[in-house]
Amino acid sequence: MSARINTNQEERTKLAQSLREFITADCLRLPQSPNPVKPDHYIPWKWPVHPISADYRLHSADWTSGETATIDGIEYPILVTTNDFGVFGKCEALRCEALGNDHGAMIENLRMAAKPLLKRRQIVGEILALEGPYMGTIRELTTLDLLKLFYASDRAIAYDAQVQIETGPDHRLVFEACVEMLLDRKHPNRRTAQWLVLDFFEDLPSVASSPENEKIAIDAIFGLIYDAEDDFARTIFKAGVVLGGHICSQYSAERLIELTKAPSKIARRSAVHACFHLVEWLPESKQEVLTAVSLVAQIDSEPLLRTFAASIVRDIAADELDHMLEPKFEGED
Repeated sequence: MSARINTNQEERTKLAQSLREFITADCLRLPQSPNPVKPDHYIPWKWPVHPISADYRLHSADWTSGETATIDGIEYPILVTTNDFGVFGKCEALRCEALGNDHGAMIENLRMAAKPLLKRRQIVGEILALEGPYMGTIRELTTLDLLKLFYASDRAIAYDAQVQIETGPDHRLVFEACVEMLLDRKHPNRRTAQWLVLDFFEDLPSVASSPENEKIAIDAIFGLIYDAEDDFARTIFKAGVVLGGHICSQYSAERLIELTKAPSKIARRSAVHACFHLVEWLPESKQEVLTAVSLVAQIDSEPLLRTFAASIVRDIAADELDHMLEPKFEGED
């Protein structure tokens, strides 16, 4: 058992080191900026899309083979059939179909239909430093490559990589690498990666494996929140919720309450909101929370935060089950 634990630790350390090297290298291929990029909204990936042939009741016997179509420089075999509605094309390698008034229009429409898949393959290929698009599936990737995809500009790719790790056999090997992502202050796509790590850490004991590691994770979350200048992807908001609404240990409570005095207004907002949930799950923290949040309500430099904190104090004192929505600052969407 001891040898197995040592082997796991070696793997965990190596994953974290390799991910650190990836972050440094990947930053070089992207526009340089000290600030994170605001990611697009998450749109679940669904492929293939509804086949157009189904709307016209075409059957497998209707298709003929022997043709090819060149899409993004790669030649694919296609199946073709023609009827009164036009020319239909099917590319089984890309799992998509198209209809056109003539053969040329069908090929162009097939190319357009395949675009989402081709773009996804291209993004994965770029992140993994391949010479071209990645042609495999997410589940075929190594744990390290899946961790790299947490930094994808397409949040659906990042989310699918996280699900693959979470449901796979190696989820206990990624703790140190996840902490590296929380500590990351360089990669422009770090907010998506950090959000996904926080999602992992909602059930921290299952990933951290020891009380010492839990403290390391809590400190990393604290640092992420402390001086944050944005809340892209609601990452800083979620970080507070993880401290106050999921981990809920004495140590996470101490660190969360400390964040009510953070220099960042975004950090303080996250902490004030999370303190409401901390009292729900750790009732013994109530008086300390009331003292800290009351101070925000009295002296915070942000009028919106003073109002918000005063509302949270009232709700906690009255044992309310709901609370006022957190305010948006000027310039936030």
